[in-house]
Amino acid sequence: MKSSALDPRSLLDALRAGTSLPDLPVQAVESARALAKDLGTATPASVEALPEPLAAALLEAAVLDGQVALPEALSASAVKPLAKLAKKALYRLRSRGVAIAEPPRTAPPEA
Repeated sequence: MKSSALDPRSLLDALRAGTSLPDLPVQAVESARALAKDLGTATPASVEALPEPLAAALLEAAVLDGQVALPEALSASAVKPLAKLAKKALYRLRSRGVAIAEPPRTAPPEA
């Protein structure tokens, strides 16, 4: 069971409030805090470099702010757990009525 301290929403609130997060690396927390303040500056590479709980918090921020770019970019990430979290974020955005481009589908091979 997940600790409530590592819940994405709780982490996001802590990042935005400037609360200390002693269970996570200080440098990663500072990077995530800067990205959470201005989510538009977050690149897929910068989010992939963070520990998974902090990356999940940034995806939570994208959902709450209705921003599609970061989850779309991370849905194709080579980091499988992060790609899965990004796809869940896209699903949540779609459920909220946010327009999301469908991923391109490959055509089936012809017989």
